[in-house]
Amino acid sequence: MRLVATHINEGKRRLENIGRIGKWQEGIDGWKGPDIVETSTEMIHSSELHKISKGHSQERHFFLFDNQLIYCKKEAIGGRLSYKGRLSMDKCQIIDLPDGQETHNGLPVRHAWKMDNKTKGKDYIIFSKSPEVKSKWMDAFRREKERVAQDKASGFSVSLKMKRAAAALCSSTTAAVSAAKRRKSFNKKQVLRVTALSESVDSGIRTKIEASPARERKGKFSIFF
Repeated sequence: MRLVATHINEGKRRLENIGRIGKWQEGIDGWKGPDIVETSTEMIHSSELHKISKGHSQERHFFLFDNQLIYCKKEAIGGRLSYKGRLSMDKCQIIDLPDGQETHNGLPVRHAWKMDNKTKGKDYIIFSKSPEVKSKWMDAFRREKERVAQDKASGFSVSLKMKRAAAALCSSTTAAVSAAKRRKSFNKKQVLRVTALSESVDSGIRTKIEASPARERKGKFSIFF
């Protein structure tokens, strides 16, 4: 029972993170391609960096998730983020670049690394404003690989249906809280809708875990939602 409870708590933690990144996507203008929750379950790291591609340097805001790296442009007016692209982490090799090994416009590039996408024959040079920022990114890339490898080894998986339910729950909760703040009171229908979604997610997690064979619950998180 203790192991089942641990699995349930881990599943709920992941679904909460999925809800957050689904809500995050709603704030990105001009989104293209698959929804973030179709590939990822949580945000690992983010910051502003510079990307050099085809001889041009661009300031972008990068967001690292498990399995993918999203980069956006911060608009001058309003400060909103607009989608610019993504990289599949399993298809990219990260190559550390010593300071000065690469140049841009005749100047040495510092605090940099290369992201080599062999499947598409493209590579990007990314550099940060300081060695500390670069170090945090190198650590984040390491944690991303560890998380993906751990999930693969344990058989952890979340169905797209469950992911969308988590995203809907987070969105509904945020909307209910925002509306309550405006009115200084909760709307009963909104509260009931959020509660129903929450109970549905919790029930789905518990049912799938407890229905899995006992041998799958020993030592491995082989739970599929």
